[in-house]
Amino acid sequence: MDFDPVFLSRLQFAWVIGWHILLPAITVGLGAFIAMLEGLNFFTGRDVYLRIS
Repeated sequence: MDFDPVFLSRLQFAWVIGWHILLPAITVGLGAFIAMLEGLNFFTGRDVYLRIS
């Protein structure tokens, strides 16, 4: 099967942009989740939140 360079370039661009959007979203969401767990541990004093985070 013969692939045209424009198609391959678009495929590569879609792959890179997909990961470029996905990974920062996961990083920000995970950071917010860990910060929330640390805050819950601080305000409630329950060690379960510290173990989860």
